[in-house]
Order: sequence, then C-alpha cells, then structure tokens
Amino acid sequence: RFLRDHNKNWILGFNRRLESCSVFEVELWDILDGVALVQGRQHDRILVQTDNMEVIRAIKKAWLKRSNSTIIRRITQLL
Repeated sequence: RFLRDHNKNWILGFNRRLESCSVFEVELWDILDGVALVQGRQHDRILVQTDNMEVIRAIKKAWLKRSNSTIIRRITQLL
C-alpha cells in the first residue's frame, strides 16, 4: 500500500504481513496502518480510498454505534 499527497505524489509505501484473514480484514488493516502513518505528519485532512463497500459501511456505522471490531474502533479513533 502507499500514501499520496493532495497532488497524487507518492509519500511513502508500507505493507503488513497478515496470516489467515478475510479480504474485509485486510482492507481494515490497510486503512488503519495508513491512517496511523499520517498521524503526526502535519496533514490537516486525509482521504481514505477503498473499493470495498462493506468496509466503508462498517466504518460509517461505527461513527453512530460502537463497533465490536477492535480494528474498526481504532480507525474511528484516529480519524
């Protein structure tokens, strides 16, 4: 995965080794890692992009109601 600035220029790349997990979980880990990496880098706003609607719905839902997923809770805390 990678992070880009507002002009779509490459900032940095990253990866994480995950054992057996679902595509849903992989997407969540990618978002969590990316959001965590931009923390403290003096960015006022970030845009998170994914093509996984299930992940988008889960994160949006977590804003209204506490999620049972630790990963989703961590994402919403950082956003």
